[in-house]
Amino acid sequence: MISRIVKLKFGLALLLLASVTSFAQAPAKKMTKDDVFRAIAAQVITQSESPVTSIIGALDEVIEVGEITVSPKDGKFSAVVKEKTPAVTISVNKEIPLIFAAQPDGTWKWEQFKNDSKFYPIDKLFPYAKDFLTRSRDGVGVTWKKYLDSLTAEGEAAHKLLDTAKAVIKKDPEPLAALNTAREALKKAREANDTDALKTAYKDLTQAVEPIARLTDELPDLKANDAYLRLNDGLEAAKKQVKSAREEYLNSVNLYNDRILRLPFTLTAFGFGFTKMEPQIEVEQ
Repeated sequence: MISRIVKLKFGLALLLLASVTSFAQAPAKKMTKDDVFRAIAAQVITQSESPVTSIIGALDEVIEVGEITVSPKDGKFSAVVKEKTPAVTISVNKEIPLIFAAQPDGTWKWEQFKNDSKFYPIDKLFPYAKDFLTRSRDGVGVTWKKYLDSLTAEGEAAHKLLDTAKAVIKKDPEPLAALNTAREALKKAREANDTDALKTAYKDLTQAVEPIARLTDELPDLKANDAYLRLNDGLEAAKKQVKSAREEYLNSVNLYNDRILRLPFTLTAFGFGFTKMEPQIEVEQ
């Protein structure tokens, strides 16, 4: 009799233990799309000063939440997030799963992200994304300086050419005055870092350099001067460098703007202050 009672109590204890374990693993409620955004934002604000609502709004613009499932093993949620930005030449449209753990207060904690077929804890994402996007943004600054340097070099090459022309024809070549004005405007615009003034200086410099190509046809003495012809080749090379540097700068802006929209970087980009960058020069048609 005693043995049967002991067995009965033991069986009830096991049943109670199984029930408690099952309850502990079972999620309190189903996770929603808004919960995913809030859980991501809650982790991002631990690394930044951006408001939660702003982060959620930024995330909603760049990613969409797909299937949300719960693991029967540990009760953790997996939510698939996908980029809203279409695929382009430099990037494919990507989707990755994120792992969340239910918390006692009914919220969820973002714990892991998947990248290149492997899961990582999110504390690996923050420094990785910040460093990657910072280098990309700094790269824009490097190509911008390279472009401005190429403009300055073009102006210098044109001035040397016209200075040589002046020595040959014994008077100021007609484009010289406009070129000097454009070079001085470019110098002042660079010193002031004035974007609008730089745009104007670029146009003025281009217009000042353009007539120089006709001088050899208008002035036969220049066509026969080896020094002038060598400097003219140097000016043509400088003009090509301006075009190349301009394209490189615009490409670097496009690359940066694309990267802040791509997973996994876009999950933290806005929170870290990485926003869309407008090019400081127009795209030439």
